[in-house]
Amino acid sequence: MQRPSPMAGSPPAVDGPRPERLRPAGAADAGARVGPLGVALLAAAVVACRLLALRAVPIYDDAFITYRYAQNLARGAGLVFNPGAAWEPVLGTTTPGYGVVLAGLVALGLEVRQASLGLNLLADATSLWLLARLFDRRAVPTVIAGLGLAALPQLARISMGGMESPLLLCATLAAALAARARGPGKSAAGARPVVAGLLAAACVSLRPESVLLVLVLGLAHLRPPARLVRYAAPVLAFGAAYTALLWWVYGSPVPQSVVAKSGLPDPVDWTVRARIILTESFAPLLPMVAALPLVAWGAVRLLARRVGPWPLVAFALAMVAAYLLKRPKTWGWYFYLPLASWVVCVAAGTEALLERLGLAARAQRALARPLVVGGLAALVVAAGAVAIGRRPDAVTPNVYEAMAAWAEEDRPAERGASVYASDIGAIAFFSGARVLDAEGLVWPAALAYEDKLGAVREHRPEYVLLVANHARLGAFLADPELTAAYALHRRFDARGRTELAFDAETLPRGWVQDYALYRLRESSR
Repeated sequence: MQRPSPMAGSPPAVDGPRPERLRPAGAADAGARVGPLGVALLAAAVVACRLLALRAVPIYDDAFITYRYAQNLARGAGLVFNPGAAWEPVLGTTTPGYGVVLAGLVALGLEVRQASLGLNLLADATSLWLLARLFDRRAVPTVIAGLGLAALPQLARISMGGMESPLLLCATLAAALAARARGPGKSAAGARPVVAGLLAAACVSLRPESVLLVLVLGLAHLRPPARLVRYAAPVLAFGAAYTALLWWVYGSPVPQSVVAKSGLPDPVDWTVRARIILTESFAPLLPMVAALPLVAWGAVRLLARRVGPWPLVAFALAMVAAYLLKRPKTWGWYFYLPLASWVVCVAAGTEALLERLGLAARAQRALARPLVVGGLAALVVAAGAVAIGRRPDAVTPNVYEAMAAWAEEDRPAERGASVYASDIGAIAFFSGARVLDAEGLVWPAALAYEDKLGAVREHRPEYVLLVANHARLGAFLADPELTAAYALHRRFDARGRTELAFDAETLPRGWVQDYALYRLRESSR
């Protein structure tokens, strides 16, 4: 007699018995699970694809902001961006928890970029293991989710871009695993709700959107009351301590970067912004559109039954809903969890489809074999190697290494020079100089200037770094006072162009990774 699928028989996320569900013929074989070797092969594929991505993707400029905070903390200057500045301390990073973790690794002797990328590799591999646990190592969803995490290029780009998202995903999955009930009464009396509460609360220090995760997991602990208390107590304790600390050090629990970004004008119509959010969340690549029915089926399956990694799916959907409600200007790394959730839902939806077709048991047994898992993992890695070989990273050698060479030559930090910049991460990290932030992310005074270049006129920094587009460099070139006071000094262009000449009429309208560095003329000092 055929046994029911473990998806139907998995323990519910709340205490108390749940009626057995009738399953279609051909439901998954409960014995067909991925063994430790298979999980290790999938984790190796994830790591291999990330390492290959290092050749194709640069670190995000925003990651360098957190890196500088981490370095300053490790050196004893505090979690600040411009040590010793009159306006410090200012919390200009939205991920102070990630900065603190990186500072600890730097204090142990690691270089901050290596620490960040190594931590993200470990987090991605651990996320694969946690997903296998949440799927009870059933072969179909475990293997598909593992291959998806390895293969989806957006995930590799964000992870190896040095952002905090992989650590957030890992902590979210760990909290989801801790939130699983293991029988009547046990979860209420045990440590699982406490661990889930601590992990969910800690996620808020990685991304402020994680307050939604706290609420999602709160729904998983509603019954019995003792379970809710054990979950809520660490959430409230950590939340109160974290909020009090930020208020005491920075004067507000809201990061300055959030305050600054919320006041930025958005030139894009709200309908276009909503379309961008939906596209980046569910189908940044055109072939992903074809899988959306499976994604929807898998999401309904997980959420309706509250099994497996359902808290991740609920959290990701809540994030997307919040973005649609507020329609902020978003960047690629905002969508790491929604895209990881997309992979999870495809895995669950594929399992549901195979069950409906009566092929689940056969598929589970086939994918449980290490030889099959290893072969599929090797194909994904090989495809990644071919794709990456076609598009090597040009930003690191042409922008970051060029900035580092300039800093070594001019030594602005040693001379006490300041830099006004519209993109502040890399220039601050490599130069070590005091940075006047055009957007007000780490320099609140910038928000007082209606005309952003007014800060340059008033403070006369020795260097001005501008994105070479119409809004930034174009406005500078149109100002005769500033062009008389500053001379074009260097150019850092992802395409490798070094000529010190720009045509204001042909400057691009959008953001480009092409920077013009101006230096104050001797006569103007």
